[in-house]
Amino acid sequence: MTTPTTTTTAASDERAAFLTPGPRPTTPSDVGAIRVPTGYATRASADADDDDDDAGLVIEIGDPHRVGDGLSKHIEYKVTYWTDSATYGGKDSSGCSTRRFSDFEWLSKQLGANCDGVIIPLLPSKTILHMDDPSSRGIERRRKGLAAFMARCAAHPLVRKSADLHAFLTQDSKSWTQRVPWYERGVLSEGVSSVTSWLSTLNTSDMKSLTSSMSVDVMREKQQHVDVVEYVTKLKLRLEKLIAATSALQKHGAHTVSAYEEFNACLELLAGQEEKARSVFAQSGAKGVWWQRLSDLFTALIPPQRQASELMSSEFLDSLNEVHALCTAVVAAFDARKRVVDHYNKSLGRREKKNKR
Repeated sequence: MTTPTTTTTAASDERAAFLTPGPRPTTPSDVGAIRVPTGYATRASADADDDDDDAGLVIEIGDPHRVGDGLSKHIEYKVTYWTDSATYGGKDSSGCSTRRFSDFEWLSKQLGANCDGVIIPLLPSKTILHMDDPSSRGIERRRKGLAAFMARCAAHPLVRKSADLHAFLTQDSKSWTQRVPWYERGVLSEGVSSVTSWLSTLNTSDMKSLTSSMSVDVMREKQQHVDVVEYVTKLKLRLEKLIAATSALQKHGAHTVSAYEEFNACLELLAGQEEKARSVFAQSGAKGVWWQRLSDLFTALIPPQRQASELMSSEFLDSLNEVHALCTAVVAAFDARKRVVDHYNKSLGRREKKNKR
């Protein structure tokens, strides 16, 4: 007879086996070698003796699986890392944990807040429909996107030394859930973050009122930088419109394939009935309507239509999404820079008012 204690022990052993890292890969699977960002390769090499940048960090994302029931149902991913860095325990260190998509969002937000001046890699985009099938193409696409995100973080000499990344990789489930507030996890995280973002705009003051009477020079952006920001922002908006139009065209092609397949199924049924009719009325010399010929025609039309729809997605839409992701990252970096400048100018304004008193 199986006791609850036996069942719990078996479940613990199974999870321990699941979270056991395998052999260290040369490069992350499905991602390949990630190039160190321009300007950091020389710096990382020069500083390698001080902060063991040459230790390397390999991160893999795999084994999506469903956890929970009802409203708490979600997909978790197995996160495995290998490194020789002393920060993670020294030579041949490795570890495993499970994280959900909102945990990756938390990491991205923390890196953006704490890694000043760094363009944080983008996460895969969210979908309108809730995805809870681990074997679906959507989940696999998201897994590959998360793998690329983590691989780029691991390749960046500054990001991979982040305390937030270290916590993300090393903390067990219990410690992790205690670290991340309940309102930043699960179905509530997006709603709360939206409200928080809206409330933060209420605290934004007009810089002109703070700096108009200042005797010291405030920090001002060069016109060339302003022009670049405006150009990239407009480019991002135009790409969004093009992506929406391309997505609509790709969906139209997919719907056309489905319509062809349904129409062809009807033709095949009619062709079957036609054969029966010809066998019954053979002596009358009836020729029939030849539905089979029409069925063969539409059968030949389906593969090219399907191929065109798939090519639209793989060769054009995916590339557009990559360029849009880059523009989004650049705009996010510009926004971070603007917040730093605004904060500096506000500080000058407050100090100037204090001195006048």
